[in-house]
Amino acid sequence: MYSLREKKASKKATPHIPKKDKNVLVQDYIKNLFRSGKISVDDAIPSERRLADLMKVSYLTARRGVEQLIYDRICYRVRRKTFIHSDASSVLEANHLNIILSYINPYTIELLELFKIEAKKINWEIQVTILHNSNDSRVTKILKSQTPTCIIGGIPDLDGTVGNELYQSRGWVVSVGAEIKGIPSVIGSGGDGTIRCLVYLISHGHRNIAYVTSNFHQDIGQATLSWKRCGLSNKIHDSSFILKTDPLSFSSEIEATYDVVKKALTNKKFRPTAFLCHNDYAAIGTRRACLEARLRVPEDSSIMCIGNTILTRWCIPQISSLDVNFQGHVQEALNYLKKKKYSDKIDTIRFEVDAQIIEGKSVTNLR
Repeated sequence: MYSLREKKASKKATPHIPKKDKNVLVQDYIKNLFRSGKISVDDAIPSERRLADLMKVSYLTARRGVEQLIYDRICYRVRRKTFIHSDASSVLEANHLNIILSYINPYTIELLELFKIEAKKINWEIQVTILHNSNDSRVTKILKSQTPTCIIGGIPDLDGTVGNELYQSRGWVVSVGAEIKGIPSVIGSGGDGTIRCLVYLISHGHRNIAYVTSNFHQDIGQATLSWKRCGLSNKIHDSSFILKTDPLSFSSEIEATYDVVKKALTNKKFRPTAFLCHNDYAAIGTRRACLEARLRVPEDSSIMCIGNTILTRWCIPQISSLDVNFQGHVQEALNYLKKKKYSDKIDTIRFEVDAQIIEGKSVTNLR
């Protein structure tokens, strides 16, 4: 049983999650009526008393919402009636940010949440669209609109209609987390990040380092170069240093990694002291394989990964990782789009965001 003091402490510890202001809900309702075509320029919007009844809010709250729309030049008032302003379209487009997701995983979810937070600070509204295929008509419509758009996770197939519209987007689209040639892109430090992980492991006395990756990542050539640049062998006791998994989807990458690493650990010639995993999925699968092989982490096998999401932060032990700096990605993308509003001549289309090593408890020092 909890004491009264413990109950009070637990209530205080519960974080407060602020709800959206009710007058903002009134504003959103009017904006959605206009966007959907139910009302157009110079049409009257519902009265403030009618809005109060529809939205289940007080009259004063509805009035504050309408006054804000008037201030933003989305509406105007004549003789106690409120109408849609002729500038409404341009104002809404200027404060509107499209987010296109090609897939959903911890990386894209974390980026999306940060976009919501940062966009709110500059009064931009976000609309999220999940890409279904390379000919998705919804996405092509967004790209044709020439409005600020961020693509998270790249586009798998650039040969379809979506790819054609993307290349004609005239800089209003920025790719975040994946480089698309010819398109403004915000990416991490790439191969340098891999080398930083290797240098970190080498500084802890590791020389036999296995690389765990999947067919989703076309970076094996880069990985081989990184190993050579760090003076490491690309062969470990007659076995390749690359452990390549073949998952059906991102959600199955943990299981696919587990199977490959577990099989590798039964090879007597294969004796890596550390695993460098391309992402957190591979790190979790590697951790499980080591656990079932009765290898202690980090005493018997060290694990490190590229990426620092909730999966690695909550793993036991916490996985050491290269934090790819999602916050920096989001800020670079928004800064680019804000500048694009006022200038068509932007020379830089490739933005690199520096990463940092997060020391967990999954790497032992062999020195």
